Amino acid sequence: LRLLLLQQVLQHLYGRLPVEHAARRDCREEVEMLFPLTFPIPTIPNWSVDGIILHAKFESAKPLDQSHLERTKAIMKSQADHAFRLKDYKLASKAYGVVSPLNLIYGLWWFRR
Repeated sequence: LRLLLLQQVLQHLYGRLPVEHAARRDCREEVEMLFPLTFPIPTIPNWSVDGIILHAKFESAKPLDQSHLERTKAIMKSQADHAFRLKDYKLASKAYGVVSPLNLIYGLWWFRR
């Protein structure tokens, strides 16, 4: 039950589960390790290692939606602000460095619209 709750929280916060991130990177070994620990995802019709990888490739070809980019930017900015308050400047600069390219991606997406 805790694993199911954790899976739902991760999916809500980051938009994708760890098994989906591994599949997007085409890392079959990681998908095989995470597969038995992951409950079936309703949006993936073929619940198998190959099915997850194929679904991830198909999804990665789609453009990112604005809400996902905004949520990711907000999470990374919050983490960067927190690291800065803790005087962990190295982590803060890395987190802010992630936010900047997301702003660029969002700008390109908005321009192409």
